[in-house]
Amino acid sequence: HADTHIDTEENVTRFLDATDPAHVSLCLDTGHYAYCGGDSVQLIKTYGERIGYLHLKQVDPAVLARVRA
Repeated sequence: HADTHIDTEENVTRFLDATDPAHVSLCLDTGHYAYCGGDSVQLIKTYGERIGYLHLKQVDPAVLARVRA
């Protein structure tokens, strides 16, 4: 299981830019976002106020490289 409903950085950014911050926040799953190529640290720096829930996970870069291969 390594899927997410809003996956890539482009899709997350588009979602956040298209929704009202007063009504919509993001549940950032750092593992899923990394799996889809996202940089969680950068996302938090840019949209930290939009993150209502943070699900911290580690991603082993070697395992991720094997999965992508």
